[in-house]
Amino acid sequence: MAPDARVPVLWIYGPAGVGKSTVSWQLYTELAGSGVPVAFADTDQLCMCYPASAGDPARQHLRALNAAAVIRNFRSAGARCVIVNGVLGPAGPAGLATVSLPDARVTFCRLRASPGEVERRFTAKHGHRDGMAELLREVRDDIRLLDASGFVDACVDTTGVPAVDVPRLVRAACADWPGFTGRLGEAGGQVPVQVPVQVPVQVPVQVPVQVPVQVPDQVSAQVPDQPGPAAGGRVALITGPPGAGKSTTGFRFYLRCLGAGLTAGYVDLAQIGFLRPAAADDMDGHQLKARGLAAIWRNYRAAGATHLVATGFIASRADLWRYTSELRGTEVAHIRLRVASAELRRRIMTRGAGGSWPEPGDRLRGQPRAFLASAADQAVRAAEALDQSDIGVPAIDTTSLSPDESAGMIREAIGWP
Repeated sequence: MAPDARVPVLWIYGPAGVGKSTVSWQLYTELAGSGVPVAFADTDQLCMCYPASAGDPARQHLRALNAAAVIRNFRSAGARCVIVNGVLGPAGPAGLATVSLPDARVTFCRLRASPGEVERRFTAKHGHRDGMAELLREVRDDIRLLDASGFVDACVDTTGVPAVDVPRLVRAACADWPGFTGRLGEAGGQVPVQVPVQVPVQVPVQVPVQVPVQVPDQVSAQVPDQPGPAAGGRVALITGPPGAGKSTTGFRFYLRCLGAGLTAGYVDLAQIGFLRPAAADDMDGHQLKARGLAAIWRNYRAAGATHLVATGFIASRADLWRYTSELRGTEVAHIRLRVASAELRRRIMTRGAGGSWPEPGDRLRGQPRAFLASAADQAVRAAEALDQSDIGVPAIDTTSLSPDESAGMIREAIGWP
């Protein structure tokens, strides 16, 4: 592949709790709002497959394989640049050297903060729970090892910096990245995109000596140009209207699979479909997500997985067929969650205050009541349309069920261990 055909990728990494997801999502929305065709992926969502194989205990090889796959998928769907984030471990970008990223020209930007600051952020995000002391020790070890590493394109110190200011610091530290300069014609022969110049906030930034990331010519694995079908195994595809609890219930079901001794993976379809603007022939992103799901499943299968739980909103039989056709050769079970209108409204309203897990791109989190009420109306209409659609998927009414009870109903419905 010619070098000028690679898509520019900005990979933001750092220790757990440093604020990678918040910063990278803000940069993604800023670029999209400027008219730049851009995609976003949280790579922590691309390696949710347990138990880990003996040869890849930290699942970094798996993370890199799936990152390469989704970047290729985004590029094919029209992305001119990609924002990526995720933990790379104490080895930093060197940990990705086992996999080629043939479609990407990657700039690595590390976020750092003082150990005390990272610990405060980590605890605020995850709360006090069993094993927290051990988790914080691991975070401190990662900080120490990352600080000792110079294998990075840029480093931004966020100690004492409000989260709202960090994106501008990243722009300053990575000022030559094509997504920020608008020189995207260098990555595919397209007409340059004009991106508004943002003046960085005057906050001290620690930037180490610039050391280019060297990916070896000989790598142990590459993403195939023409991947085959994701043959074998079992996939549970759980759908339902917004607010039905797909992610919460689906993840509880996934934990049941692990508890039963299965080697299993989990994918939230929304997390592999962030592309703006959407492709003209795939406005709902189902083809994009279906291809991404199949690519991830192939890699999970290669890592030893036998089962996969995937959750997302699918509204019609035609859209459902996209996923099934991409997963040909795999046994696919479909389940739809139903919720009474009053309960659906209640769940949507709780999302504004964090009534669900803090997923990147949650458009309901932190919104005022008027916005949530409008979203609840839309969710009820979507649920009614789904009930009247031709999707033909068995439905489970979860109105009065807890997530654990709903997960048990899914297990009974599809017959998995």
